[in-house]
Amino acid sequence: MKLFAGIDGGQTATAAVVGAEDGRIIGRGEAGPADEIAQSADSTRLHDALAGALHAALRNARLQTDLSFVSAVAGVSGYEGHVYGKAPRLNAQKFSLVHDASIAHAGALGGKAGVAVVCGTGSSAYGTNEEGETLCIGGWGYLFGDPGSGFWIGRRALERVMRDTDAGLRSQLREPLLEHFNRKTAREIARAFYAGEIPRSAIAAFAPKAMKLAREGIADAGLIVDQAADALASLAALTARRLHGNRRVLRAPVRVAFTGGLTKDRWFADTLVARLADRQPDAVVVRPRYGSAIGALLLAYREAGVQITEVQE
Repeated sequence: MKLFAGIDGGQTATAAVVGAEDGRIIGRGEAGPADEIAQSADSTRLHDALAGALHAALRNARLQTDLSFVSAVAGVSGYEGHVYGKAPRLNAQKFSLVHDASIAHAGALGGKAGVAVVCGTGSSAYGTNEEGETLCIGGWGYLFGDPGSGFWIGRRALERVMRDTDAGLRSQLREPLLEHFNRKTAREIARAFYAGEIPRSAIAAFAPKAMKLAREGIADAGLIVDQAADALASLAALTARRLHGNRRVLRAPVRVAFTGGLTKDRWFADTLVARLADRQPDAVVVRPRYGSAIGALLLAYREAGVQITEVQE
């Protein structure tokens, strides 16, 4: 049996799928984060995450973990063409590393023109047009960018509590944050993050709680979440205009899909649609067809010359 693999290497977790030659998904697996942000030259984070997720998918398929793949594609958060730590080695005749935004696009839009916005621990947008041009916007990482991302929401919540602490005010976000991080003060949270005791994924994990607080009417949470939705909608609108029109208008309606963990919150997903309508009224929001790991699998089929555009899950 000829095997193909798609891997989504994110900042919080890594997911892999194994597909047969006819497009059937026969195995799924997960591992830890794969991004190399803030990793040293001796880091094995990327290598271990890709291998671990793929081996887990093979075990899930009840196959040996040393089997060879015809083609494998891994989309990695923040990947820009260079591996800084230990290079991944997958047993595949063809193996490609790409930016995770491109596999999100392939999964969400099934290879058709349009824009896909990644709304996860980080954020970015990837678009294509009918002329075959591509464009990636955002994805600058947690320090320089990632507006509207899970980390961005968690960080903004912490910033609010810290400012209120300095002003002698008691923020409505203080107790939820202290409980989330199991710390007694905001200063303890800051010190633990700088010491590496609190990972970025834990900051991002507060985002769903912030959304819940926003729905419950907590004003500070509502403002942060609303700003996050507007930032993600702005990524989509800017990408669409640059690829499908000019600085202000579109030549024709453009399909836009929002993907990633933040969109699991239905209320937030609806807010994204509303903000995009404000920013780009002629954009058409579509539901993602597949997730990013399957997007990577579709690219793996394409690279091997196998005409698979739909999978059987």
